[in-house]
Amino acid sequence: MTAAVNAVVVPEGLPPADEQALRDAWCRLERPSFAARASSVLGTPLEAGLRRLPRSFRRRLDSVTERALEHAFDVALGTLEPLPASAGGHRALTVGLGAAGGFFGAAGLLVELPITTVVMLRTIADAARSEGEDPAEPETRLACLQVFALGSPSPEDDAAETGFLELRAALAAQFANPYVPALLGGGGPAGASMIQLIAKRFGVVVGQKAAARAVPIVGAASGATLNALFFQHFLEIARGQFTVRRLERAHGRLLISETYERIGQEMRADAGSRA
Repeated sequence: MTAAVNAVVVPEGLPPADEQALRDAWCRLERPSFAARASSVLGTPLEAGLRRLPRSFRRRLDSVTERALEHAFDVALGTLEPLPASAGGHRALTVGLGAAGGFFGAAGLLVELPITTVVMLRTIADAARSEGEDPAEPETRLACLQVFALGSPSPEDDAAETGFLELRAALAAQFANPYVPALLGGGGPAGASMIQLIAKRFGVVVGQKAAARAVPIVGAASGATLNALFFQHFLEIARGQFTVRRLERAHGRLLISETYERIGQEMRADAGSRA
């Protein structure tokens, strides 16, 4: 009797459509920082604004940032509808908030930030759902909040110069159990530590927004522009993050990691040849 052998076929690579999706995700995730884009658009280095921010104001801003992250997701989740909302509508709302808050300079950010954070998390949750995830699941909630950390490299952070995959792994390693109580509405030391870590990294971009507003004229005239950049920055990070997660579910993390790194090498080599 001849035994039937079921051959296991290991794919050599991704289907073309999925590789293109991963290439697009790489471009979104390994992109210029918010500070670089803001300085380019406004024509003003953010260092000038940073020097104008009093230390006491920065401490208040850090506190507001942390509180916004603690409560924003539950509010955002409660606004989810059966069908995804338009990112364009959320962008318009964010720009409007920036225009109103920009009139009051950096101080206006203290009032605007909690609302903007809710709108952004609502958009991020929609991006997660469009890639097949359930925003009510604890792991997806964590991934949504991580978007703010993934898109906010801190100059004081040893991971500031690392790529998306390395930074995501570093964030995951901070907590043995990703289903921390804060994501389930319970709080506790683990949840507080997670929020503090994300708030620290998110606070870098928030501080850059405040710095730009602290420059005379720029703050009043460009609040809407800054919020448009802010919205697009995190929307692209979210779309990249949840595209990678979808492809990992379909093809396995190892193949996606290897392909992502190869794409990065190709993109950097191409950029170098054009320089």
